[in-house]
Amino acid sequence: MAPQGAESERALMIAASRGAAEAVNILLGKGANPNARDAATGATALIMAAGGGYEKVANVLIKQGADVNATDTDTGFTPLMIASAKGHAGFVKALLDAGADVNAQAADGSTALMIAAAEGRKDIVEILLSHYADPAKTNAHGITALQYAQNKNHKEISHILKEKQEESGKT
Repeated sequence: MAPQGAESERALMIAASRGAAEAVNILLGKGANPNARDAATGATALIMAAGGGYEKVANVLIKQGADVNATDTDTGFTPLMIASAKGHAGFVKALLDAGADVNAQAADGSTALMIAAAEGRKDIVEILLSHYADPAKTNAHGITALQYAQNKNHKEISHILKEKQEESGKT
């Protein structure tokens, strides 16, 4: 007998957080909601999969209608922000290809670009910029991605962001 309702969605969250793409696919096929939220954190299955960089899970969820711009209820982080922080390039690309908002802002105004810059994720910064992430955007404290990179002494990323800002005339 297939799990029903809340039980099915709880199973979906567990499977997504563990990278079990086949189980996710089966649960969705049995009617689990791809946009159901974890009762404690408000995270969706796609948000949970983002932390582990589980691309196969992401692809299954996206194909079944998961909201690529869903936010968790604690921080307002999107799957793109989480995957960017963790350095999961393939997951980031899958989300962007599915229409994720590259300039979405979390509750504190942070963007995926700011998070990637702060974490020293050069490859992610380059991917986000190639998808038109705005390097001049500021968070609630007036800090840009460039300032995050400079504060963390990520010189290559600082250089890339500075060049991008100069290109766009937003210095």
